[in-house]
Amino acid sequence: GGDVKQLTEDIFKSFDQLDASAQESVIVQLLARKKMNAMQERVAGEQGGGRGKKKMWKRSPSSNVIDAKEAPIQSPNFGVTLGSILERERASDPDARVPQIAVLLTRAVLILGGCTTEGIFRISVYTQDLTDLQQGIEASNPEDWTKIIFESPHHPAALLKLWLRSLPEPIIPFERYDDCIK
Repeated sequence: GGDVKQLTEDIFKSFDQLDASAQESVIVQLLARKKMNAMQERVAGEQGGGRGKKKMWKRSPSSNVIDAKEAPIQSPNFGVTLGSILERERASDPDARVPQIAVLLTRAVLILGGCTTEGIFRISVYTQDLTDLQQGIEASNPEDWTKIIFESPHHPAALLKLWLRSLPEPIIPFERYDDCIK
């Protein structure tokens, strides 16, 4: 209902606050990746991997993520509370209402066609891909997140699930849970 609509509006508003070159970089990378995935699917279909066959996602090359193997954590987003994330982000943007990681991942899912992708939150990705993406985000500042290239909409969707699961406190606080399910 209204909460989803408001969250969507907040996500698009956050994207709109990026400067034009950052917006262009995000969009160009995501659209290029989407086009490449479509071409790969078409080739797989021509080689007999079409309907009725199990789709296997290729492991993404590690060069597509920020090199984070030994980098220190710059902005922790996994395993910390929403309150601490927003408190840190409000230091630079007092109007922040949605964590930038939620904006990044949700927008990437939408731009890569996640709304029309079968099993978007059911089909996962290789564990190493997920680890590389998580480390890339943790080892960089939000301004650098535009350098991350997602191979498919399943990558940001899996990372969003991981982020949500890693929150020490649920999105809906325990004391409000009964009110929410009524």
